[in-house]
Amino acid sequence: MRRDILKRVEDYVKKRDIDGFRRLAAAYPKNETILMAYSAVAKITGNVDEAIVILNNVIMLNGSRKAEAYLELAKIYKERKEYDFAECLLNMVNSPVLLAEVCYEQAVIYMDKKQFGDAFKTLKQLETTPYHKYYHEGLGRLYYLENRFKLAKEHLDQSAVTMPSKIRKILVDTRLGAYDQALDSIKNIQKTEYKNYGNLLAANVYIKLKNYKQALTVLSSLLDTKFKYAALYRIGFIMAMQRRYTESANCINKVYEENLNSKGGFYSEHIKRDFLLSILLISLIKNKEYDKAIQIIEKEKLVVNNQYSYYSRLYSFCCRMSGKPMNWVFDEDKLSYAGLQSYSYSTKAAKRHIYRGHIMGDFASHTLLKNRDLDELFAFVLKNKSENNRVETFDFHDVYCIDYPNAGYENEDSLIAVFNPGTDEIITIYPVLKKDYIANDKSKDDEAKGILPTEDVVYDNYDEENLEFTRALKLDNAD
Repeated sequence: MRRDILKRVEDYVKKRDIDGFRRLAAAYPKNETILMAYSAVAKITGNVDEAIVILNNVIMLNGSRKAEAYLELAKIYKERKEYDFAECLLNMVNSPVLLAEVCYEQAVIYMDKKQFGDAFKTLKQLETTPYHKYYHEGLGRLYYLENRFKLAKEHLDQSAVTMPSKIRKILVDTRLGAYDQALDSIKNIQKTEYKNYGNLLAANVYIKLKNYKQALTVLSSLLDTKFKYAALYRIGFIMAMQRRYTESANCINKVYEENLNSKGGFYSEHIKRDFLLSILLISLIKNKEYDKAIQIIEKEKLVVNNQYSYYSRLYSFCCRMSGKPMNWVFDEDKLSYAGLQSYSYSTKAAKRHIYRGHIMGDFASHTLLKNRDLDELFAFVLKNKSENNRVETFDFHDVYCIDYPNAGYENEDSLIAVFNPGTDEIITIYPVLKKDYIANDKSKDDEAKGILPTEDVVYDNYDEENLEFTRALKLDNAD
């Protein structure tokens, strides 16, 4: 290939100049190097159908890049979740140089299909080969999907070269509480063209650290980017954690409305449907906007007759508080204690629950002293609960940690009092050591509570690597 043509190809790749490639390919329709670079740029600029046509043209030329074209086509159809056709294309790749990558892509298809055992067996074929990058990156991805984060970290530490593996390593470090390490890695991403995505990852870490001020600063920089709704979602979460429920509902509702208006349904990148609805509904309920919460629950069909869930508890509570009839058939005898107290509160039932569980000791821990008078205990809790002793937690119930010396048999110094939201309806009371309770509460994983998805989207179709001239600009003998 002439040096001036190669220079043009390099420039078009760096600039992602799809129009430049169209002109160049028209002038050199049989140059496989130009066509492969063209297909890579077409894919990364969102012209995927065009990339498919180009790769098929390479295959028709039956030259030295034919196997590579099959592999790139397989990746496209894998991303489209057309797995059977993708596997057929992988079987057409007959180049020994590409076999390790074929093995990796086959394992990824198994992971996407949740056939983790087959994925593991496929990757193990690479263990004793020189292709350690694919082996470690594949296992890092597999263990990440299986939530086996320590094992994922072991492999990602050895293979975090591609952008997807770098991102997974950050997410794993965040899950494992290695926040400083995660932030150091994020700084490197923030220096690249993926700066905005790096900011989103940083915001996740700051939220985990409860550094809401820094998180809000970072998120505000994303409101004019394609991550606008991901940022609004997190801002809404922070507002809710700070009990600024009107602001929280406003932010989350913007995301919800965008989802309703989008063709693809819920905004799946960086936001999960249940997380979004949980924050929106809790914010509305805490703000006593029961009618709006009911409307969303019914619109989204979150309650099903004779099924008992978190949403049915919210729904029954909202209907009771608003005085609206429930559009839900259920068996009252099958409601849990908390579900029953949401549907039809009873002080007598609450005292019976506390007496049996936390005085007579039906529960394994948190036992109150047996000489406690429940009427006095209820009056004390109602008198002393305040915003100053309210626990920072994102939950349907309101929770307070109230000083109360010698509360239980283990010399606990405080009471945890749980209420139906925005009411004086006590659900339960039990003793704790304040310092232990606060420490344990801060260590809770927000993902486990179903609220904050720091398990973000990993863009496995980042083509940064393909655009580093290792493949797209490989020289051949074409004119």
